[in-house]
Amino acid sequence: MSLRSLTRYTFFGITTALLILYATPQTTHAASVRFVTSSEVPVEISSPIANATVNLYCTLTIKKKKFAASGTGVIIDSRGVILTNAHVAQFFLLPNEKGGKVRSECTVRTGSPAKAAYTASIIHMPPLWVEKNVAELSKKKPKGTGEDDFALLLITGSASSTLPQIFPTLPLETMNTGSEKDAVTITGYPTEKLDFYGINKKLTILTATSSITNIRSFSNDTSSADVVTLEDSKAGSSGVSGGPVVNQTGSMSALVTSKSTAKNDRALRAITLPYINRRIAEDTGYPLRDFISGDHTSLIYTSDSKQVSDMIYSITQSLLKKR
Repeated sequence: MSLRSLTRYTFFGITTALLILYATPQTTHAASVRFVTSSEVPVEISSPIANATVNLYCTLTIKKKKFAASGTGVIIDSRGVILTNAHVAQFFLLPNEKGGKVRSECTVRTGSPAKAAYTASIIHMPPLWVEKNVAELSKKKPKGTGEDDFALLLITGSASSTLPQIFPTLPLETMNTGSEKDAVTITGYPTEKLDFYGINKKLTILTATSSITNIRSFSNDTSSADVVTLEDSKAGSSGVSGGPVVNQTGSMSALVTSKSTAKNDRALRAITLPYINRRIAEDTGYPLRDFISGDHTSLIYTSDSKQVSDMIYSITQSLLKKR
């Protein structure tokens, strides 16, 4: 039976949920999560939201111990750009070098159950997020605010065949957050109740309906709608971090970052697309749509960059302290 190690990020009394499981020789077969709405009506896997949603799965080796880390992402550009959380994407930075004390092998998985489809590399992750949160990785229950918790990946290769010419995407709502009581749809790959074997072989996608119950800002600027609280739903689970929140017009309006810590409370928090759009513009000089419209390959993070190598070093050192 595998031992669970759950990485949590706390925000306003809630946590999220990048699930990390120890791999052990003996594992149990956990029941797979059904693909359902909050009313338990099956949703077609061919829906536009599901088609654009991916599972980000990494196998980590830390001082000869093996772990699995699983989160969600969403394709936002037809050339294969994925938006997810920084706390999910960080493992894509780490090398998979034989003999290394920390190794990471990451894949982009699609379908239900999730199967390896693509490789990917980071093209943007806020250095501020790493600076403020990297020390938390070594703790039993890491915490964070959700601020700057976003990243962009680029699909770079295929696990089995050539890359598609066009990837399915979701349109982005970067101007309007919406209002309280607005209905939304949440999609992700929940890992709740799954062990190491289950995450690897039986992870399924889930879509749930919810509504916005609260809108807040990270700053004192009350006109800035940075984060929304979402009503309890079937999507309130570990592993949904990085999943899309979609408004009634079919556009992505927010990115799931965190969930409630209270028992039986399945409320989620999500940072808004207007917030992400503003922060990327502050970091790069370009708003989100303009940033992802250029030459993606020139943006890929490499260890040749001092900033990137510093981030890799910080994440690696923190993971080495993990027990």
